[in-house]
Amino acid sequence: AVTAKVQLRILKEFFGKRPLREITTESLFDYKRWRIKTDSERTKAPVKISTVNRELSAMRKMIRFAFGKGWILKDIFFNSK
Repeated sequence: AVTAKVQLRILKEFFGKRPLREITTESLFDYKRWRIKTDSERTKAPVKISTVNRELSAMRKMIRFAFGKGWILKDIFFNSK
C-alpha cells in the first residue's frame, strides 16, 4: 500500500491535474525520460528502469480501468512498447 501511494505521488508530480483524455502515448515516453533523469528519494541514486516500469504498470491499470468504465475513449497503452 505504501509503494502504491509513492507511485501515485510521483505520477501526480509529473502529470499534475492533466485530464486523462489529454495524456497521450508520447506523454508516457516523456514521463519515462523525466523519471530516469531524477534521483531516488530513498537512495539518492538514479532511478532504475525497473522502478519506472513498475510505476507505468500502475498507471496502465488505472488507464485500463478508466477505459473499461468509458471515462476515456482510447487506451494509450494499447500497442505501445
